[in-house]
Amino acid sequence: MGHRFDGVTWQAPVDPAPWPEADRIHALLMDRTEVLSGCIEDSDVEYELRAIAEALEAYEAKRGPMAGCRREGIADARIREA
Repeated sequence: MGHRFDGVTWQAPVDPAPWPEADRIHALLMDRTEVLSGCIEDSDVEYELRAIAEALEAYEAKRGPMAGCRREGIADARIREA
């Protein structure tokens, strides 16, 4: 995202911060975690929630503070709430 081809090689973005597409996907995944919150342990929904949580945490680790607040153990916290 944000790379450009200068005619010879691909150039990385000078400021990789503007990732509107990735930010939108992040927001959609956050919405999905809200829908899945309170799922039953050992269900298919729990596995989906854990996969989404791992993706969100990896994204936020790369994106840094501009991705919003970091959440540790999203899936675990959501499942415990049930």
